[in-house]
Amino acid sequence: MSQTEAAARRVKPAKQSMLLAGVMAPIWLIVVTVVDGATRQDYKPWHQWVSHLELGDRGWLGVANLAVCGVLLVGYWFGLRQALDGGRRARWARRLVLLAGIGFVAAAAFRIDPGLGYPPGTPSGRSLSGSIHDLAGGVVFISLTIAAVLLGRSTPGNAKRGYLVAAVVATSFVACSVMAALDYAGTFPAAPSGLMERIALFAGVGWLGIVAAQLRRGTTR
Repeated sequence: MSQTEAAARRVKPAKQSMLLAGVMAPIWLIVVTVVDGATRQDYKPWHQWVSHLELGDRGWLGVANLAVCGVLLVGYWFGLRQALDGGRRARWARRLVLLAGIGFVAAAAFRIDPGLGYPPGTPSGRSLSGSIHDLAGGVVFISLTIAAVLLGRSTPGNAKRGYLVAAVVATSFVACSVMAALDYAGTFPAAPSGLMERIALFAGVGWLGIVAAQLRRGTTR
């Protein structure tokens, strides 16, 4: 066996494990978010955001949820470096996946400010941590939107799906932001901004997981 063949055999298991991180990221995020949100007292998943789970007595779990998802996406980036070709589109797709992962980790490191009625009895406010968290959240959603398109166009047969996912993520994120603003203004109390945020987040990260599973099976190559 040549040195090149030996190196290739060593790389393949590493690539597979890193792509598995991409498969696990949405599973982890969705399961933990749904279970934690459903079992929190006074927490309303359709109204409050995923990040509000960082607050309260069980806030550590909300922090861990975002942090682990971010770390898994960073691992996925390593797998994409070997699984996708070196074209410009693929390079930017990989970078945006990495940026989304970093955004999740930053959102975990800097907790969101109380708001939208959670935790109960805690007044809304603005802090440096909350501002950084909001910025990190914007980076996550923008990265997921553009990555959906670029990953779709970088993997055969996925272009239309990538555009569809990007449209869902972008539209739901904008709807979430508008509803939250109307809620804070008192125009649309208890608006379902949490539901719209979940649609955007789960669709964006879920698409990354689908592409990761395809790459592991070799169905896009």
